[in-house]
Amino acid sequence: MILGQRGGGKTALGHLLLELFSDQGRRKPAYIIGFPMHKRHLLPDWITPLDELYFPDNSVVLLHEAHFYLHARRSMADQNVEIDKLITVSRHKNVDIIVETQQSFRLDRNIVAEVDALIFRVPELMQEKFERPEVRWITEMAKEAFKPYVEEYMVVQDGEVVGSFRRIKPEALKKAFIYGKNYVGMYPHDIPLPSYWSEEISRAYGELREDRVEKAASEDPLVALIVKDERYKKILQKALEVEKQLEEKGWSDFGWEAYEVGAIGSELVKLRKMGVVDVITKTNRHTHYRIIDPERVRKALEVVENLEWGR
Repeated sequence: MILGQRGGGKTALGHLLLELFSDQGRRKPAYIIGFPMHKRHLLPDWITPLDELYFPDNSVVLLHEAHFYLHARRSMADQNVEIDKLITVSRHKNVDIIVETQQSFRLDRNIVAEVDALIFRVPELMQEKFERPEVRWITEMAKEAFKPYVEEYMVVQDGEVVGSFRRIKPEALKKAFIYGKNYVGMYPHDIPLPSYWSEEISRAYGELREDRVEKAASEDPLVALIVKDERYKKILQKALEVEKQLEEKGWSDFGWEAYEVGAIGSELVKLRKMGVVDVITKTNRHTHYRIIDPERVRKALEVVENLEWGR
């Protein structure tokens, strides 16, 4: 499993491992899941793109943006149970799976438990804060190992430190920290790019995210609204939180007011017109709202969250 910040070289390393593990298709057939369809002509002939989550016997498979397929919040769904079985059985079918994602907490915990090695490219600034507890201490080891390749400067204003600035040195993109069964530490050599790598392949993944955003927004106007204006994401997250608290107290019929979710009148008017929230009580001084379909809102927020982490 390859982890690390956006632009840190995770995808390039995934392609390199695919090339090495398969020996360019001579040792094992090589497959990739999640590569843009309109850019597949850029891949060498020995790589076969797949359009679904499928691990052929006796193969090497690169799973790009794994959180789109192995998301933690769907861990109880039938699909994820099947994925769990699929990955477990793959060991007996001689399949090497290279999983690439930004942070392990986005993945189902059973998937994370199955990995043979964690490979960190440059970690995110606060990556250890968001990782799973069982991975957090390894993330801290990785951040410590990358310290020689990260410069931090204090930002001083009027004689006081008001913040810090972090710059990643260019040579960091050639490094990786490995925590595996047979090796722990920084890889001792510079990591090259795959033999077939190009700037166009790198850009293809950015275009893939744009396509996913456009598709998701076209399928649900609420997703389109949240993508366009992040304030609605915060409003709806807070509204779900408040409604959960009210439900726990047995006050779910009371609803919430605009100030409780950080919204203004025009924003709630838009959400009402879209059929997302409704007014349940109104007086001269107070207006109380409630989400009409909480499950739809949760699903829309999850879609947006996946799109954000897939950048």
